[in-house]
Amino acid sequence: MLLLLISSIVLLVSTSANADEASPLDGFWQHPDDPVWIAVNVVSGTGVAMRNDDQPETVGFHVVRGLVEGDKTGSWKGEVFVPQLDNYKSVIITLPDEQTLRMTVKFGFIRRSVEWSRVDSIEATVSK
Repeated sequence: MLLLLISSIVLLVSTSANADEASPLDGFWQHPDDPVWIAVNVVSGTGVAMRNDDQPETVGFHVVRGLVEGDKTGSWKGEVFVPQLDNYKSVIITLPDEQTLRMTVKFGFIRRSVEWSRVDSIEATVSK
């Protein structure tokens, strides 16, 4: 919980300090299938796990790293952690619309995309 609060404050401070450089990619995003939320900050080049109901120990983990503007307008590139491979892989990130973040990873001839949904905030995990 404390790590979530500290990470949120860091995200807000870095976003406020660079408001003139804010990216449409910046903000909070929820995974479509898993109870995972990340905070993306283009200036710091990261997507950090802010909440993971299945694996709370991963809060603070850099799901995305090395994030920079891509070769095409409206795209970003970096590396995303792929749990099935236990490794980082190159990723292309696009915004099909203001509420959808699409991460696309290629493995040889195979391409997989996951679309995350924008959320205004991330609620704290409810203790059981």
